[in-house]
Formats: sequence, C-alpha cells, structure tokens
Amino acid sequence: MGHPRAGRLQSNPLLQRTVWIDKQTSNVMRIEEQTGPLPASFPFDKAESVVEYSFMSIDGKAFPLPVHSEILTCSAALPPAQE
Repeated sequence: MGHPRAGRLQSNPLLQRTVWIDKQTSNVMRIEEQTGPLPASFPFDKAESVVEYSFMSIDGKAFPLPVHSEILTCSAALPPAQE
C-alpha cells in the first residue's frame, strides 16, 4: 500500500525573499527564499532555498554566476498509517 500522501501535490505558498546586491556593481550576489504556511495536506512543513553568486572570469571579463545553492525541506509530521 502506498503512502497516504503519495501522488502529485501542488501548493503556491507565499514566499519571503531576501536579495543581496553588490553596491559597486548592482549585481545580485545572494538570493534566499522561504515559504509561508503550507497546507496541512502537504508533506512539508517548510521549504527554503539559497543561491550564492560570485564573479567568475570568462574570456577576461568578470560575470556574476551561481557558485553555490542549497534547498532545504522539512518533513511534516505524518498521521499513523491506517490499515
């Protein structure tokens, strides 16, 4: 028997975003996102992500490119399985 929450679930929660911008170049250097409340039927309590950028040289020119990213999801407490 499959998990009671298995299958395709979709949610469009509110997102809180924080963006770090380089004062000298006005380039985005880091983006963080955190979800607002998720529906009780959703398998996660929350989800967060971060992407960090750094200047990388390509053909002698510096470009801000993603150099690190993380995604965190926290599992919701699951009800006991019913038989």
